Amino acid sequence: MKQINLIDKDLKKLSSQYCSISILFAGDGYCFSVKDDSIQRYMALRCIDETTDFDTLYQSYSDWLKEIWNEEVPLKVKHLAYANRETLVVPSVFSDDVQISEIMNLHFPNQLGKQVLKHNFDSYCFVSLVDEQMHQSCLERFQPEKTSNLAVSLLSSALKYAESQDTDSVYLQVWNNYFELMVISDKKLALYNTYRYKTGNDVVYFVLNVYKQLMLNPKTCPLMISGWLEKNDNVVVMLKKFIRHMFFETLNPEKKYSYRFQDTMPHYFIHFLNLD
Repeated sequence: MKQINLIDKDLKKLSSQYCSISILFAGDGYCFSVKDDSIQRYMALRCIDETTDFDTLYQSYSDWLKEIWNEEVPLKVKHLAYANRETLVVPSVFSDDVQISEIMNLHFPNQLGKQVLKHNFDSYCFVSLVDEQMHQSCLERFQPEKTSNLAVSLLSSALKYAESQDTDSVYLQVWNNYFELMVISDKKLALYNTYRYKTGNDVVYFVLNVYKQLMLNPKTCPLMISGWLEKNDNVVVMLKKFIRHMFFETLNPEKKYSYRFQDTMPHYFIHFLNLD
């Protein structure tokens, strides 16, 4: 995760009662975003590259809001989101608690201290394991309006893009020690999986293997990239040798952003800000 701190100077003049905040946990760090709900514009973003306990997290949250408004403010928490390697997608028809428990035990047998979160989207159910103590502390202190997995935002964006396309598409979202791959084929979700990696070669191998196994044409099927990956990274350089069309995610034209968001790369955080 990158260290990012963007604050629109006009936010300091705006009453906090018109704003809301969203929180993202990504295993290797966390992000806060502040939105001016009166005009539906994102005004601030803070990304912190560290893992921590809840007390330290809450102190970072409080300190950042004091940096903006010079006092502790009772900001409404709109989203509590997770980017989590221990995530599966199952058809919604198999999403009752007993079936989910059996499926998660099969894929992730060590669930000590973990809590299962489910999020239905379209005909799919995203299921993930999160730290139970941290999650319960967040619910009690922040009382978020919504709780979800960030992969839901990725899928929503991918399906919207597919509406205007005649080709399949592959989505790569990279975190510090794992990445997500999503494939949209015939305007439907064909694959979602998470992968651990140690080097960029691991990322390249899995991406190309997905193209091969699903018989996707690397000359016509684009690769859409988001997350903590640089445009000149060796992963990108190597993939360009095989995949003709590669794009880094950009700001959503349907949303409004402060001018400060020009100070960093949008593909780092775009799916966090795409949460609805």
